[in-house]
Amino acid sequence: MKKTLTLLFLVSGLGFLSARAQTIQTIATGLSGPAGITADQNGNLFVAESGSGANDGKITLIDPSGTRHTIIYGLPSFTDTTTGETSGPWRAYITTDSILYVIQGKGPDPAAGSILAFGIDTLVPGTDSLTMSDTLGTVNVQQWALTHGFSDSNIYSADIDSEDNVYVADAGANAILKIDTALTISVLDTFPAIPNTITPFPPFIEYVPTKIIASQNTFYICNLTGFPFLPGLSQVVSMDTAGTITPMYSGLSLAVDMQMDDAGNLYVLQFGLYDTTFTPVMGSASIVRIAPGGVMDTLATGFGPSAGFVRDTSDGFYVTELMTGNVIHITNTTAAVSELPQVLSGLRAFPNPFDDKVTVSFNLGENAPVEYSILDANGKTVATVNAGLRMKGSNKLSIDIPSIAGDKLSSGLYFLYIVTGGKGQTLQLLRK
Repeated sequence: MKKTLTLLFLVSGLGFLSARAQTIQTIATGLSGPAGITADQNGNLFVAESGSGANDGKITLIDPSGTRHTIIYGLPSFTDTTTGETSGPWRAYITTDSILYVIQGKGPDPAAGSILAFGIDTLVPGTDSLTMSDTLGTVNVQQWALTHGFSDSNIYSADIDSEDNVYVADAGANAILKIDTALTISVLDTFPAIPNTITPFPPFIEYVPTKIIASQNTFYICNLTGFPFLPGLSQVVSMDTAGTITPMYSGLSLAVDMQMDDAGNLYVLQFGLYDTTFTPVMGSASIVRIAPGGVMDTLATGFGPSAGFVRDTSDGFYVTELMTGNVIHITNTTAAVSELPQVLSGLRAFPNPFDDKVTVSFNLGENAPVEYSILDANGKTVATVNAGLRMKGSNKLSIDIPSIAGDKLSSGLYFLYIVTGGKGQTLQLLRK
């Protein structure tokens, strides 16, 4: 049986094929499982460290000078010996009145699966620190979920509406939960499992909602998708206060975090790739921007795997790297976007994964010559084809791999590099 290599579907610029205009600077190292990251109005970063599984979760503050301070330590951290996943603090949120809320992941600890509140208005970083005994309040969502019909619970993010109701994305329960001002918990809606039509196992894939954004009376939710971490299954949906779900954008992969700007653009962090042993691939995360009309641009690639990000004040991002323990700052992303050829858009491939034949569709903004190359996972060109002059509008290329590359392409990851108007885009492909 041919192996299936899990990959990330994304449309990028020149990507790994040449140097991007983006700049990546490491601003902190040595963190333990850094996941969520947020910023306050003074430029301080707050990083949730999920820990090693020994109740060593932390909240770390990185000040504008780059100095790191542990401000909360000893938070629950638990490693599931069945899956190998470590759960701890996933997210931290800071309010304007200096209340820090921690989204605590699953585990056997009494405080696991809870939203924890800490007051940090008088805390002096580098001098003071807090522990679980300093919590101002706790809402145990995991306990509620497991006693109300759910077999699993792993709360991952939350947001608050204009009436101070809190909405929680529970990645274990595959549900959106509501916590009202009386601290009463209810189910807003649940997500069914996704039928697996690509690999022989498992028959269904867990939805795994990861990020929720509350915007007036609408919520925006993205999802990770569970084992075997297949590409292209993640999406962004909207949800109203009655729990009605409307699909918005599809074709994403392992979407783990999301932000929205004042213009309605969504920024989505895609966690990264997995290889044939279901091990995360280093340097395979990406950030995409989705405009309100659905146009998707890749802003940053070549880092991670990453579980959290936050926008800075000048079109850049602070990003955590889960495996390396680093926090990085990605800048010059606007320049990276401007390199994308405007004449070519909507680049897609289907089926993907494919056997011998794959159809590539795209739109051209003007009549233009098109050439494409197939490259292997190391960036080496396997075959190049001149597809001739193509007309403005919708176009398709039917590619028969054996006819252009013979027996050079075994099972695995490849890249289609398509060039028109002197510029190129890259699409990742998977041969079964």
